[in-house]
Amino acid sequence: MNFDPPDATRVIESELGYLGFLQEAKVLMTEYVFPTYRIANVQLQLEKLIRGNFCLHQSAKDAYRSHVQSYASYSLKQVFDANVLNLTKIGKSFGFSIPPRVDLKVIGGGKSEKTGKAKYK
Repeated sequence: MNFDPPDATRVIESELGYLGFLQEAKVLMTEYVFPTYRIANVQLQLEKLIRGNFCLHQSAKDAYRSHVQSYASYSLKQVFDANVLNLTKIGKSFGFSIPPRVDLKVIGGGKSEKTGKAKYK
C-alpha cells in the first residue's frame, strides 16, 4: 500500500522526462485524482503493524531494498537518478518510520564516501 500526502507527488521532477518516452511510444496514460477526504490516513497503523511483526518487517525490508536497488540500476540515469531519491518518504511507503540502510553501488552524491551506503534525505 502506498499513500502520499496531498502535498507530495508520485513522480519526482527528474522522472517527468520518462513521461515523454511513454508518449513517444504511444502508451496510453490516465491520471487519477482522488479527493483527500476519500483517502484514509493509515500510515501510523501500517508502521505499527510492520514494527510489531517480524515476518512483515523482514518482507518490507527486503521489498524496500529491492525497490531502491532496482531504481539505482535503471539505465536512464538522467530520468531515474537514485541520488535524488527521498529515502525517508520511500521508506514510509513500505511501513518504516526510519528506513533501513541499503547498499547502493551508484557513484555520486547520494553515497557516503566512508561507508558506501546511501545517505538519508
